[in-house]
Amino acid sequence: MKISKFLLRTAICVLFLALPLSLSAQNSPCQPPEVGVAVYDLVPDQRLQTGEFRPLMKTESGFLAILQETPNISVTDLTTPILPPEIMPESAHISGEMQPPPSQLPDPYFFTGQITKLGEGFLLTVQLRKASNTSLINEVKTPFADPAGAEAAGKTNAAAMIAFLASQAQTGRDDRETSDYAIDPHIDLIIDKLQLKPNETSPVKIVLTDCDGVRLKHRTIEASLQLSHGGTPVQEDTHVRVTDEKGERNGVVAKAPGVITYIAKFTGERYLIRKKSSMAFVFKAKMDPAGGLATDEYNDYNGYGNVLFRRKDITGGDEAEAIEASGLLDQTQSATESLHAGFRIGPAGSEFQASVQNIRFTGSKELFAVHVHPYNYVHETGLEYSEGTGGDGGTTITPQMVKTGVYTFTKTEKTTIDEPENGALRSGGTKGYEIKKMDLEVRRITPGGGIIQR
Repeated sequence: MKISKFLLRTAICVLFLALPLSLSAQNSPCQPPEVGVAVYDLVPDQRLQTGEFRPLMKTESGFLAILQETPNISVTDLTTPILPPEIMPESAHISGEMQPPPSQLPDPYFFTGQITKLGEGFLLTVQLRKASNTSLINEVKTPFADPAGAEAAGKTNAAAMIAFLASQAQTGRDDRETSDYAIDPHIDLIIDKLQLKPNETSPVKIVLTDCDGVRLKHRTIEASLQLSHGGTPVQEDTHVRVTDEKGERNGVVAKAPGVITYIAKFTGERYLIRKKSSMAFVFKAKMDPAGGLATDEYNDYNGYGNVLFRRKDITGGDEAEAIEASGLLDQTQSATESLHAGFRIGPAGSEFQASVQNIRFTGSKELFAVHVHPYNYVHETGLEYSEGTGGDGGTTITPQMVKTGVYTFTKTEKTTIDEPENGALRSGGTKGYEIKKMDLEVRRITPGGGIIQR
């Protein structure tokens, strides 16, 4: 089956790597597209940033917690770290400066907000905006009586925003009837008679739907018709038809006696990898006289992580292959020996750099494969599976980092995938993007030691 004008849209933002998603002819559960959002500071009014205002910032942690627990929402946390008093004796000033600027985000949307005084209590106001032009999409205001209710207010506000995004997703589902967007298109063929007598014809109906039953209007279908008699093909033809207002196409087939075989062909690939890991390394390093240090030797490390891999590939309606795999962070001795981590902190005002390489996930995969002519079916389980990842980056050291001893930055990379139809890799086009996100942190925990986290 070849469906014209389809534009693949994905929004996958997960820790470390997500690969492009493309069309599949197989019908699968209809999952709403993932929404990528960034969260900037929920900024307390200047008058509230006097004295101990950490309890008010529970609004921020509550807001983030609900978003991060919600399926199909990917969150980039760009809030200012608010650490306990024993680590950060003086609370950081929260200016509301948005770094990086929204226009540089890999996410299409972002949240920003304010905490203000309201009578004897407080008011949390959060805005949802487009990253491309900062235009306002939605605003939610949540009052709370005292700092003890700050976290609950953040959660309430986030729940209201999630409900709004869900309503937008439903609107998007309705728009799929006329737009170029579809999720796992599915074709149904209804043939009144499969065996024909001489000069007899049979009505044929094609119904094209999205994965959740949305009829796809005005879409082009390429299909092959084969009429055989006694096992010998007597008529073969290729038809290109466009679905009507009901997502259907009606027709009449057969000029000679025989058995009808109607084949809808599709060549394409659906490909998804999600990797997520969190690791902590313990280093021993001494500051140099200028106030900087560099080390790539660590005494110990720990962490967790997982990887999910799915791939479906269909070639011309003749063969199909599906692979599903999953794995966990590999902490065997061989994996540890190949793991590299290190950081460099220059004197105040220079750059902080960090790197984690050769992170390995291991697990198992399951393979399903079908070849139609001649027919052959393969199903194998328990096959070995391995995936690697890694990354590095840097940022300018700020006076606040030097003061608190906490060096941190977030790095995101977005690469557009746009492989034209009949390109080098496949005969069907692919559109989507790849996102990589890293959060790196070095924290001085003793006068001569530190931790790097990713």
